This record gives sequence, structure tokens and C-alpha cells, in this order.
Amino acid sequence: MHLKTVLFIVNPISGTNKKAKIVDLIRQFTDKNVFDFSIAYTEKAGHATEIAQKAVQQGISTVVAVGGDGTVNEVARALFNSQTALYIIPTGSGNGLARHLEIPLNPKKAILHLVKTTKKLIDTCLLNGKPFFCTSGLGFDAFISGKFATASGRGLWNYLRIGFASYWNYKARNYQIFLDGKEITGNFYVLTVANAAQFGNNFHISPEAKIDDGIMDICLMKSVKTLSALKLMFQSYRKKIHLSRHIEILRGKELNIQRIHAETVHLDGDPVLMPEKLEYRILPKSLWICK
Repeated sequence: MHLKTVLFIVNPISGTNKKAKIVDLIRQFTDKNVFDFSIAYTEKAGHATEIAQKAVQQGISTVVAVGGDGTVNEVARALFNSQTALYIIPTGSGNGLARHLEIPLNPKKAILHLVKTTKKLIDTCLLNGKPFFCTSGLGFDAFISGKFATASGRGLWNYLRIGFASYWNYKARNYQIFLDGKEITGNFYVLTVANAAQFGNNFHISPEAKIDDGIMDICLMKSVKTLSALKLMFQSYRKKIHLSRHIEILRGKELNIQRIHAETVHLDGDPVLMPEKLEYRILPKSLWICK
């Protein structure tokens, strides 16, 4: 019987879970009658991409990202436009892509689910040539991602604490936006490009976003009062934020943005300093995933 080749790439420091226990679960519950599997550990930022690139070259059938959204992004950027599929054992703080794909959040259940998965193609988004698969934000969410990346604690409550503490310190930015050739100019507090429906932790920025439709969702919000912001947060959690009069969601394939200053942008939650001019593109059905 021909076994499917699988490589588990483990980030030992992502999220809040103890990885030694998860590796034990992988060894115990991965079906050895179906999979010929091995395990690799990341040692530095970007290492998961290097490991996954070698897996593609070796013709590995599936690479499993064991970690948070950052680890998933690092692995997936090596897999898009290849025949190697991505699976996720989510162990991070937000787990945005895993949640969108409805992969079990419990590590043992995610491992057992691997044998039941089917492959499908999803879209890849590019920002100035850098890939992301869930969301990318220029506004308040980018500001928070920068704060969260340097914070000592992880998890949802720490993210919320940083968000509440930073809300009054962030001001809307002016953007000149060209979406499929149509110009939009204004001051926006939130400008998020969504491939998937949510940031993570079930906070949905574009609940109707589809990850395989060849379209990007561009989510715009101007500054709102505190009570409205709190209401938006609850609407996001209930998948109803798109119904708010404070949120505008546009859709398109080519997005160019001009802003006044170079600032942080997040790609799947990881903050990156980007220039004033930003170019978003989408590559339809370019990444194989198992779900």
C-alpha cells in the first residue's frame, strides 16, 4: 500500500500550548496505515518557509503547520503554486485560517481529522509581492498587531487589553484607493483586505468573504464613537459586522493604495513595515489545502 507523505513543521514557541505534548500526540494518533510522516522544528523566523520549500522539492504530499497564524503563513508561502497541500494543527493565539476552514482547534482532534480531509484549492493574496492567506490590514488592526507582537503575553484577553488601551491613541489615516480602477479617497480608521472572513478568535471583519472566489474583500471603517466601537466588536463576533452602517465592504481583484507615510501593515497578523505605495493582487485557486 502506498502511504501519503506528510511533514509536520512545529513552531516550539507559538501561542500558549506546550509543543512537547502535541508532538507526542502526533506520534501517537497519526494513522501510520495511511501516512508516512516526519517532524521538523523551526529554529528562527522564516525557518518554516525554508523547511516547507524543501518539502515541495522532495514531492511531499502534505505539509502540516503546527503553530499560529504566523507559522501558517510561513509554511503556506512556500506551498502556493505547488502540488503540496497545507494542513493546520492550530496552536496559536488567533488561528484565523484554521477557524475559517473549520479545522478542529483541539490538537488531538485536528490530528485525527487529517485522515478524513479532502483537498481543495484556495486563493492567495499578495501585498507588494508578499503572500498572505487570511487578512492584511493598514489601519487600527495593523497598529494593534505591532503592539501585540512585542507584548509579553499571548492569547485573546491580552489582545483585547492592548486593543482597549490603544483605541484612543490611534487616529484615522488618509488613503487614496484605486480598486479595479475606481478611485476612493478618505480618512479611514480601519482598512483591511480580507481573503478569509476573520482575523482570528472568531472576530469576523468580512463574514461573507469566500476564500476561493478570486475576489478580495476591502473593509473600510471611519472613526466612530466608543459605544459604536464596542457594538461593532460584538457584531464582529456574531458575524454581523457587515450589516453595520459604519462598515463598507467593497470587492475587487486589483487594489492600489497611496498613503502619506510608510507605516506598519500586518500580513496574517504579523506586522511588517511597508512603504507609502501598496499594491494588492489576488492569485485565484493557487494553494492546495486539506480541510
